[in-house]
Parts: sequence; structure tokens; C-alpha cells
Amino acid sequence: MENKNQPLVSIAIISYNSEKTITDTLDSIKSQTYKNIELIISDDCSKDNTLNIAKSWIEQNRERFINTIIIESDINTGVTYNCNRAYKAANGEFIKDIAADDILLPNYTEDCVIYCLNNLNVNVLYTKINYFTDSTNNILNRKHDYSFFNLQTTDQQKEYLIRYGCPMVPTPSVFYRLSFIKRINYFDERIPMWEDGPMTFKIIESMEKLYLLDKEDVLVRVRNDSLSNHISVSHLKSQALYYYYYCKKYEKTFVKKIYHKIKMFIFLHSDISIFFWVAKILY
Repeated sequence: MENKNQPLVSIAIISYNSEKTITDTLDSIKSQTYKNIELIISDDCSKDNTLNIAKSWIEQNRERFINTIIIESDINTGVTYNCNRAYKAANGEFIKDIAADDILLPNYTEDCVIYCLNNLNVNVLYTKINYFTDSTNNILNRKHDYSFFNLQTTDQQKEYLIRYGCPMVPTPSVFYRLSFIKRINYFDERIPMWEDGPMTFKIIESMEKLYLLDKEDVLVRVRNDSLSNHISVSHLKSQALYYYYYCKKYEKTFVKKIYHKIKMFIFLHSDISIFFWVAKILY
């Protein structure tokens, strides 16, 4: 794609204590075949050397990007607020957020932009994903369920939502048209420790269709200390709040409504440790 035809894409790294992995993520963004990129790093008050590493990397690679933005928080606010700070600072026509330990394969941005330009009705696009451990040479080849995308209409996707809750979609690969995210008022800050599930629910509920690009373009890191693998009371409380704000109104149709109601009760009404262990079993 020639530069003169390239809309600006904002790629936002969402970081917290990511000193061991953020360079890999930055390098993968630098290596994109697509050139018209704005780089944003939004850090949620990391206690390690994440920000110093990121600032040093940008000083050495600033010319690769149309614009670079670093956002620092004085306090740890949670991933939802961190995402919103990045999205509200973005200037692109499109935006892609990425955890500071995942990898974009070189054609990711170009593939997504071409798809969206050829399909102007697409506001929310996913690609297929794969998983790796400490190195991109260690690909796990886990199977991800993409069956939700076989639902061809917005009515079918919403019907799935109100029967089964949030679908299994490959959220690490999502690519948005930024004007659409502004229109639905960004991520839901009432749920501070879980951004993508509530956002997916809100998008489908608004009758916006989710699309899949049939190409593996993102590698998701699997490690014991990553945010997505860490189950804590605060994370599970956010899941309970998600049920309360999004799912409760559909509880008569939910197949797993008892499971959700028990989980919500535990985390909205108690912090006693025994309930934490019960919740881990439910989870």
C-alpha cells in the first residue's frame, strides 16, 4: 500500500510492570509493513523499569513513526482506565491496543487496514491468533474457537449474546475504527480490571457486527505472571460487576445464569477469604 493512501493507525501499548517483554512488543510494531503509524504507550504506574526502557527505545526509533506519545499515571488505576487514556489520546482513523507482552506479526496492520478500506461498514475486526511462551520460536499451536463468526447477521450475534453471554472472540487481535469507539463512549470504567469482555458485550448489544479476517496475525504470550493469567479478588470482582451491569437484564435467557448469579453475590457482598476459594472453583 502506498503511503499517500494510508490512513493513520494508532497502536497503543497498554503496559504495567512489563520490563521483561515490552521491547519485544515495540520491535514487532516497528517491523510492521504498514508505515503510517502513531505509537502510544500508556503505562499504569509500573513499579519496575518499564517506562525507562520504553522511553529509551522511542529515542532510538522515533523516526519510524508519524507520532509518539507516552502517557504516565501517578497511581495504578486498572487496565480499563489505562486503555481509555490511550484511546482518548489517539489521533488515528483506526486504533489497535496491545498488551506489553504480545506480538504483532509484520503484516497485521496492513492486512487490517486493507480489509477495512475494502469493507467500509466494518468498525470491529479480529484476526486469528496463536500463542507462544518465552520466545516466538516456541509456538504452542493452541486451537482457538472462531465459531462465533459463523453467525452472519447482527441479530444472530446478539441472540447468541443474550443466551450465552460474551462470546469467545480473539480479543488480543481486535482492530477498531476509532470514531466508532468514541461513539460508544470508550471502555466501561465501572469495571476497572476487565476491559475487553464488557466492550465486546457493549458492541454486540449495540447491533454492531464483529468480523474476522481469516489470517493468523497476532501472537499472544502465555506466562504465569501476565495480567490475563492472574486471578485475584479484584479481577473476579470486575467479572461480577460485568454480570451486574451487562448480563443481569438477560438472566432469564442465560444458559449459565445460576453460575453468574452466585459469582456476583460472592464478590459484591463479601471479601472473606473462603469466598475467594469458592470463586476460584467456580472460575
